[in-house]
Amino acid sequence: MYAAIHADLEQDDPTPEQQDLLAGVDLVISTGCVGYVTDKTIARVAHGSRPWMAHFVLRMFSYDPVAASLAELGYQSVGVDGVFRQRRFASAEEQTQILEKLSSAGMDPEGLETDGWLYAQLYISRPAGAGTELATVMNAVSPGSVTSVTKLADPPQIGECH
Repeated sequence: MYAAIHADLEQDDPTPEQQDLLAGVDLVISTGCVGYVTDKTIARVAHGSRPWMAHFVLRMFSYDPVAASLAELGYQSVGVDGVFRQRRFASAEEQTQILEKLSSAGMDPEGLETDGWLYAQLYISRPAGAGTELATVMNAVSPGSVTSVTKLADPPQIGECH
């Protein structure tokens, strides 16, 4: 079954119909979402079937509020080593704004955002006790490096998760 939910989960809890749809979710993947939506939305999604979550968070945003909110729901969150190229800057103005934000946060953009691309860090959040091997496998894919999905031609095999 494929379905979409059109809702402002920043402002409102899901309706009963939306909760029914969320109850069938096993995995949530977001790329560039966190920071534009907050921990409120992520927590409202997590209440349903307690799905695993993989969030690619632009480096200018912190995942800490989301991780804290999910921890209150019994989730464990872990960052994956390395950074992932997301997209080119839409304009020189956007790049300047983000370089300033990164610098203000004490983050070094040299060799990353200075080269014209936005980069993200990957965070995996899962219900406590669910399959602890995933972060280890993900770190094997990208041990402290800059990663582009196109470079992952032969990803490691993921074993059975407990």
